[in-house]
Amino acid sequence: HLDDTTDTVNRLYASLQSQYNNGESMPISLQTCFIDFYGSRNELVRAQTIFDSIVANKTMDIICVGAMMKAYVNNARSLQALALYDRIGNTDNDDNGDVFAALQKDEICRCL
Repeated sequence: HLDDTTDTVNRLYASLQSQYNNGESMPISLQTCFIDFYGSRNELVRAQTIFDSIVANKTMDIICVGAMMKAYVNNARSLQALALYDRIGNTDNDDNGDVFAALQKDEICRCL
């Protein structure tokens, strides 16, 4: 049952978060898996929260951005996906510009 799966993943995420609460970040690859899962389950708020924490920690990579863009698109938020795409490499008015500048737009699109 779909709700049981989501509940199980929610418990897993909470457990992992508590393990990494001592100042260490959960590995980006694991966080990206959660973004992908929540995006596929119409849990965009959860996916966005995880993505925002990755951006805040400046640990973002191409696969993570691609997963968030895919979550937007799969949840009929194409404009948000395009806005995120436009932020990549645009360092002028972005507090996280240094993180985005390192990402290549064409590589991100391949992750979708």
